[in-house]
Amino acid sequence: MNEIQVLTAKVALKDMFRKGHLSICTIDNIIKMNPLLSVDRESYDMLHLLHCVHFQDMPQELLRGLPLLIQRTIGNHMSVGDDAEWIEELKPMLRIA
Repeated sequence: MNEIQVLTAKVALKDMFRKGHLSICTIDNIIKMNPLLSVDRESYDMLHLLHCVHFQDMPQELLRGLPLLIQRTIGNHMSVGDDAEWIEELKPMLRIA
């Protein structure tokens, strides 16, 4: 993914997190944006099961793993800057302790 695509994907993901529930549509649209993405099917299938589930209804252990699950699903194509920093930005939105 080029830098603009990565930034677009990150904005879309942050918006999804602010809305308070997982939307597989957001993940699907990131994948569609770059048809050359290698998708980890196991991670995608887990996210698909969580479609429309509110973050407040997820256990903390799942919430902590969610950013990594998303990253595995779309591959390491969002590596602009430090991945750990990106995950840290999401924690307040997920209310991860």
